[in-house]
Amino acid sequence: MSLIQVLHDIIGVYSAHPTAPLSLHARVMSFSEHEFYVLDDSRMVYRVPAMRESVYMVPRETAHLAMSATLHPPSDPYWHKRYSQKGRVIPEEKYAGWKKAVIHAVLM
Repeated sequence: MSLIQVLHDIIGVYSAHPTAPLSLHARVMSFSEHEFYVLDDSRMVYRVPAMRESVYMVPRETAHLAMSATLHPPSDPYWHKRYSQKGRVIPEEKYAGWKKAVIHAVLM
């Protein structure tokens, strides 16, 4: 079984090193360090905030689902506390359009 197939089967792994490679190693007979880095380099996987707002390594095809299911909407005050930094605010009226554009770019 390949690394990407394992990620598809289990949805994703906690991304902090060394957790991601160790979690995958426990599920795959063997893989090389090069194979692990190919996942990122070829954009077969993304590291996205998901469950409990921790960053997970997930397959590209399902990354938008993990993010959409777990992140607070931009209208929620928590969003601004967690994700806005001074001078780095996504205008709420532009968020929906930008989100669609990013998802489209990721899936292409």
